[in-house]
Amino acid sequence: MKKFCLITMLILILGAGNVFAYPETVYLKEVTVNPGSAGEFMFPILGKQNVLYGEYDLAIDWDKDGPMAYSPISGFCVEYAWATQADKMTFALIKPTGNYLSAAWIFDQYLMGNVSAQAAQIAIWEVMFDTGNDPTQGQGAFYATFGNAFVDEATQLLRAGVGIGSADNYWIAISPIEQAALGEAPQDYIIRKPVPEPGTMLLLGVGLLGLVGFGRKKMFR
Repeated sequence: MKKFCLITMLILILGAGNVFAYPETVYLKEVTVNPGSAGEFMFPILGKQNVLYGEYDLAIDWDKDGPMAYSPISGFCVEYAWATQADKMTFALIKPTGNYLSAAWIFDQYLMGNVSAQAAQIAIWEVMFDTGNDPTQGQGAFYATFGNAFVDEATQLLRAGVGIGSADNYWIAISPIEQAALGEAPQDYIIRKPVPEPGTMLLLGVGLLGLVGFGRKKMFR
């Protein structure tokens, strides 16, 4: 009986852990940019483009092989390309490295309330496409063709020094083939990994406590 209880506890713990085990590829699409503002930016390859900049509202389907079920998730753009709002667009989830870690740090600053969504997006584009410290007009391969409070805020954040974000907290969602026909790089995003639900953590905690109790009983016997 005790052996059965131990096996049951292990199954519960492994089951809770599976909540974190998302597939390597998902369906992802863009919904809107909110909060966001409109402005003209100079991008590598694309040149000057009027775009919305801010926090991207996205929809993600974690299980491509099951019934279509999109759920909301937010992120920021990390690529100079056109977004897609079509269903069943495949994206690969990869661990951030290099400049993506700088983008993760900026994402953290936004979540902590240290920078606006619009300034965070400008700063992320700057660290991804240019020197990483000056998105003001005429500076480098990427810049805003205008000046406003968001550009000033992004510049101030970058010049104060960019840190390194945690690779364990973020994914880079990359669509390697969906926009190949357009002759340009795909639209990619940095997204934050979902926080475990309280019920999942409670289940995991109960399972661990059960194992501890079982071990103590066995030891004192």
